[in-house]
Amino acid sequence: MPLSRPTAPTSTGSGESALLRDAGSAAPLRGADVGVTRERTRLRRLTKIAVVLGAVLVWMWWRLLSGSPVGLPGLPNIEPLYLMSGAFFAL
Repeated sequence: MPLSRPTAPTSTGSGESALLRDAGSAAPLRGADVGVTRERTRLRRLTKIAVVLGAVLVWMWWRLLSGSPVGLPGLPNIEPLYLMSGAFFAL
């Protein structure tokens, strides 16, 4: 069965194409429910966040139960001269 090529919009006698005529009606919006699309996108984002945070939570609980918990990060040892010169240039 040969494939058919899409045809160009036909024009009416008044000089406007069928595409322009349909753009003014509700035909292009049929089936385009913004609320459903927005809710589906929101649920997809929440699912991704839940999976990532769930994996981190499982890892932290594993570390806690195995006896080597995750500690709080400490401050690095910075030479005071570097700290003063950095503050000078930052201000």
